[in-house]
Amino acid sequence: MHRWSVVDCYTYIEETHTLSFDTHASLFHFSDIKKAKEFLEFLRRNSVSVLRLELNQLGSLDSNVESFIYQIAVYFAQKSQRKLSLQVDGESNLQISLTKHLLLLNQQINVSFNQ
Repeated sequence: MHRWSVVDCYTYIEETHTLSFDTHASLFHFSDIKKAKEFLEFLRRNSVSVLRLELNQLGSLDSNVESFIYQIAVYFAQKSQRKLSLQVDGESNLQISLTKHLLLLNQQINVSFNQ
């Protein structure tokens, strides 16, 4: 597991610039919240300009995960050269609602739906 990944929440795959969320994503423990904050710092420090959020497996999330996802969207909205893409399941009300809110923060997000 990559050092930026959090068990039972998300996995970061650096080679593909992908952040893949688990079915029941949760950032409950302080150490997990701290690691998520360090991931955001990693994005800033390394001027990461491309990221794919795989939300298509997401069935539930807590408010900490939701806040984490919004913070990522804000980071990518700050500069037009940064590209954020989402992979979502078009049948999931949770994912559709989250996508709508993310698009309010950043209209440049590329959204792909599962077939």
